[in-house]
Parts: sequence; structure tokens; C-alpha cells
Amino acid sequence: ITHEALRRLVNYHWEGNVRQLKHTIEAMVVLCESDKLDVDDLPDPIRGSTDIVRVGSGAGAKAVNPGWWAAMSARIL
Repeated sequence: ITHEALRRLVNYHWEGNVRQLKHTIEAMVVLCESDKLDVDDLPDPIRGSTDIVRVGSGAGAKAVNPGWWAAMSARIL
């Protein structure tokens, strides 16, 4: 993993704690097309994309980037 990618992972606010981090890293490893994880392999919210939408309402609302998950699914399939 590059230093910049690691820095962004460390500095990201993980609402789902270690489980969310684990799933993110697993997805990055599966989808990575090189031998080193880089910033381009990070999901948009961690990379710094502003394409975030709010899902739900009230205390259960979450900020998500549906584009990253769609792109990840397309790459897997």
C-alpha cells in the first residue's frame, strides 16, 4: 500500500469501525489491478470525492457514495 493511501485510510472516520475497514480493504485487494494498493483503489468517500448522497433520515441516515459500490460490482462481474 502506498503511503498516501495508508494515510487516507488512517485519517478516515470509520463509522462502522473495524468491520467497515476490513470490508473496504478486502474489496480494494480483490479489485486492485496492480501489486500495490494506491489512492485510486480507495472508495470515493475515502479518496475525497464529493459525490456523496444521504440515505435514510434522522439518526439512522448515512452518507454513501453509490457510484463506488456500482463500479466495484461492475469490476467484479
